[in-house]
Amino acid sequence: MMSATSRRQQKEDPVTGREIIKSYINVKPLAIAKYHQLHKALDLFDTWDEDSKVGFLAQFLDMEDILDANCTEIVAQFCRLKWHTIPTSIRPKFVDFLASQFLPELKMDLAAPSTASCVKSMVPILSKEKQEEIYSLAHHCIKQIMTCCPAYLSTLVRCCKSAFPHFRHLLAKMLAFMRNLILLSEEFPVISAQLWSLIIDRLIYLDTSISSAKKQCDNDGPGFYDTEDIFMMDEEEEDLSPSQITPATICNVDSNSFETKLDLYINFSWIFTKSKGSSNIFNAMLAGFDEHVLYAYDLHSVSYLWLYLCSLSTANSNQMLNYLWNIIRIPVRSPNEWKKTHNAASFICAFLARSSFIPMEIACVWLRRMADWCCSYINNCETLRTTIGGIQHGTFYAVVQSLLFVFCYRYKELADQGAIDDVHQWGLGRIVHSKLEPLRFISQAVALCFANVSRYLQIVYCNHILSPDETLRHRPVELYFPFSFCMLNICAPKILPLMRKFTPAEDDSSPVPSLKNKAFKDGFEEEEEEDMEEENSNDYDFMASL
Repeated sequence: MMSATSRRQQKEDPVTGREIIKSYINVKPLAIAKYHQLHKALDLFDTWDEDSKVGFLAQFLDMEDILDANCTEIVAQFCRLKWHTIPTSIRPKFVDFLASQFLPELKMDLAAPSTASCVKSMVPILSKEKQEEIYSLAHHCIKQIMTCCPAYLSTLVRCCKSAFPHFRHLLAKMLAFMRNLILLSEEFPVISAQLWSLIIDRLIYLDTSISSAKKQCDNDGPGFYDTEDIFMMDEEEEDLSPSQITPATICNVDSNSFETKLDLYINFSWIFTKSKGSSNIFNAMLAGFDEHVLYAYDLHSVSYLWLYLCSLSTANSNQMLNYLWNIIRIPVRSPNEWKKTHNAASFICAFLARSSFIPMEIACVWLRRMADWCCSYINNCETLRTTIGGIQHGTFYAVVQSLLFVFCYRYKELADQGAIDDVHQWGLGRIVHSKLEPLRFISQAVALCFANVSRYLQIVYCNHILSPDETLRHRPVELYFPFSFCMLNICAPKILPLMRKFTPAEDDSSPVPSLKNKAFKDGFEEEEEEDMEEENSNDYDFMASL
């Protein structure tokens, strides 16, 4: 017969999961040993058969009434289980168990592991149909958690940042995760800007990686496009037109190439920007623009997101231009801010020159504002001892470069509208002939273009002060021209209709040597007025090859 001691020991020996946890909370020795055995068992959970998993989990998923802070470790280990290894029959109950751990009465700090468990499940592993069920459960769980404890929204952002797939991962993984982040941004508007900023940051990594690879292949200076191509005309554009983008074109690409990945990611983002209210999306994405885009180097494709957003409404485009102008007006206090300010000027230039949705009347208002700012800057410098070409004047050179670029790019519209008399009031002559000598330090392609256009329109003569030296290594201004070219073939049907191509005046279109031609460069040394007048009909067509 069994002794009384043995019967008492068997009675005290916990068997079920509930008994183990309850006895562990009461600090019973046998329960403590079994509690540690549970930890070891969960380490091998992925290798169990389905029946064993269901039987094991069923013992623990209805313990909200007994769990307390002493059970944090075991609950955290449940949070680390991979959702695709949980049998479908018990998966919803498992997710409800994770969500219940945020109830205040449990007094457990499991915000990070439970939220991380939900976010990690948003990276696809199973087939699309099975994965959709997991996505739905994850969003449901996160919504329950954040509704109960809104303070954990910052934890959700950190978990999303940690779980975001690397851009070298498969296309499907990053697309699916981006989709889930965008859905989260819609569910929780408070963190919408932070989630979009995270998406933008990852897209920029990919964009700059493409630029870096192209730069190494071309070994062609500071970027993989030539600033001489910034005045490309319609007939010379090599990108596909919208009519050339067909399903066959899209399918006939390498889905694992960086270029195609970036193309698809940006195209995917546009699906949501138009369907959920352009103003809300624009405000959310503007934070990412400020935080990442304005500090980026060799960025070419991601910026088309904001071109598209600005095209959706006049309010968006006006807000963007005012936002960029305010950045320029803020005094620069650190070297890091120089980059931001120069890029802000570059984007004002790009929006005013290249976007087809900004009319000439609005562009003229901004050009006059930029010219007045430059004249005011020159007035302030006249009373100071200044060093020309210094980085401290970088913002001035950036604004001058933007002003002249937009003027050259749209000079035909100014002439057609009879607005040249107004241009004479801008003080362009005073700007280019100032002691800061802006034409020496801005892009030589822009300077040369302005010299020819301004002479053609009889605004100011400045060929004699142009510098043919293109080897200046330390320019005080960024030679950055957003929207100069488009390598996003899949996104092209959305992008190309928004773009304005450079169009010279009709009597300026006879072919001349390119700026790359040494004989044309030597023309800088030509001082005689009659020689320039003889070549007047040919002086502007170099813009076709720029």
